[in-house]
Amino acid sequence: MLLLVSKLFPIKLIVCTLIVSSLFQSICNHERPNILLIIVDDLGWDDLSYTGNDFISTPNIDTLAKEGVKLSNYYVQPICSPSRSSLLSGYHPIQTGMQHSVIAGDEPWGLSEQFQILPQYLKSLNYSTHLIGKWHQGFCSKKMIPIERGFDSYIGFLSGATDYYDRITRSNSKWGLDWYQNETRAADQFIGQHSTEIFTSQAIKLIESYSNSNDPWFIEISYQAVHIGNSPKLYQVPVDYFNRYSYINDINLRSYVALLSSLDDSIGKIFNSLHRYGQSNSTLIIFTSDNGAPTGTLNDKHTNLGVGSNQPLRGSKYTLWEGGIKGLSWVWANWLKSKGTIYSGLSHISDWLPTIYSFAGGNSSNLPGNLYGINLRYELEGNYNKQSANNETKMNYYSLRNELLHNIDDIWKVFSIRIGDYKIVSGSVLDGKFDDWVVRNFTNHIGKNNHQLVNYKSSSLKLPSTSSSWLTLNQSLYELDERSIERPFNLLRISCNNQTRNNCQPLREPCLFNIVQDPCEYNNIASNNKLIVNQMINRINELRQIAIKPVNKPSDPKAAPIYHGGYWTWWLS
Repeated sequence: MLLLVSKLFPIKLIVCTLIVSSLFQSICNHERPNILLIIVDDLGWDDLSYTGNDFISTPNIDTLAKEGVKLSNYYVQPICSPSRSSLLSGYHPIQTGMQHSVIAGDEPWGLSEQFQILPQYLKSLNYSTHLIGKWHQGFCSKKMIPIERGFDSYIGFLSGATDYYDRITRSNSKWGLDWYQNETRAADQFIGQHSTEIFTSQAIKLIESYSNSNDPWFIEISYQAVHIGNSPKLYQVPVDYFNRYSYINDINLRSYVALLSSLDDSIGKIFNSLHRYGQSNSTLIIFTSDNGAPTGTLNDKHTNLGVGSNQPLRGSKYTLWEGGIKGLSWVWANWLKSKGTIYSGLSHISDWLPTIYSFAGGNSSNLPGNLYGINLRYELEGNYNKQSANNETKMNYYSLRNELLHNIDDIWKVFSIRIGDYKIVSGSVLDGKFDDWVVRNFTNHIGKNNHQLVNYKSSSLKLPSTSSSWLTLNQSLYELDERSIERPFNLLRISCNNQTRNNCQPLREPCLFNIVQDPCEYNNIASNNKLIVNQMINRINELRQIAIKPVNKPSDPKAAPIYHGGYWTWWLS
């Protein structure tokens, strides 16, 4: 029987056996590291090699994940504005009014300035702060843009998506340019350049600029990839990457794999620049997705367009099924004691603010007491016991979180919460079109020349030698740590083969799952566990009472680019 052990929001089970001596051992290591935060847009669980995909090659991402700490029980929000608000603020979206939908370019709302965000906290610790890429936290007023919210520099787009080459963004049938350098319109400075390449080169320039400095920096690189661009061409990629995957017949799928490959090479190039400019040994790298993959193009449903995959998980972007909210994340730093391990404690995207703040030398007592995020620094550093078994490193960790609210959205009439091993889901979005399991079958689209596929053997990843960035990255890692070449690769495979599917109709009544035993949400056990269902609904109702009402506002005609020189820009005082 499930026991709800606390009325606090959120429930935080801080275990007293986190021994003081263990904390002392880690606190001396790199109190003020450089911090590189990489956010990938709309990345699905099945879109990386390290989760077991046999057809997609992401060797640079996989290698850094292998060398760092992978988070296997990590969650995000089902869409990007709420997820990013949670990462930046450390609050749950229901605490900031960001729990419903995303911010359209002509809508006058966003993450309120009353909430201090990550770069502002880091500025108080004398970090220089930089944002490259997507913002999507509102720009109706100039005081909401990145350069006014704690970032020393900014280059990218303010809205949720744009074209990969021409910087044109569509919002509610309105079109306009969206590209800024700090607060200056800059679309004409990068004509014909792919956004992935722009963001990567900007990050490398920043890293080089600090090569002779001891001052710490924070760079958030929020890639546009692998989000769709403007229709009708969903995915736009450099031609050399597109040609690399000529054996994939389907154009959308081929473009998507090529876009992932371009992204992967970019991350390898950034790491190599860290090493080249003498900063790899003093930099913490954090990688995260922002929500699950959209899958509508795979099953001809003309909403939620995309060909990413969340297999074998249920659902997609927008939904509260695991496919919409189970995130991909890892951390890497050369000083981590836990290199090459998997952290399986329940974690959330809001945890990055207190975790990064602690890594940066901040005292957690200086953060607001009602943050939803939890400081995972000491768990990720490796201050818990480990033992080796069957060539896999297993961790005896202390989970700091027993409860995770996925969302309460009373406009869409959906909610979901995880407590212990149990998860409840009620309601549906997009007319329930994406409540099922969507299969992306590569074998139907692969031509005869398929020799470049990724293969796995004995849980050890065989990476292709065709990527120069991967070869250089591996040499760089070996120079930092000679054990890296022998460190085993532990895949994060999810298996649901032994589960029996049964009826779940969340629009009629809540569905309950033992998510540990049934990660694919096949077996609705609500009918036999009424007490657990009632306890979880009671908990939802408690949280609903303290939730901030959604701050969404309808479109404002005055925002149209036609009134602002063809640009999406701030239009309110």
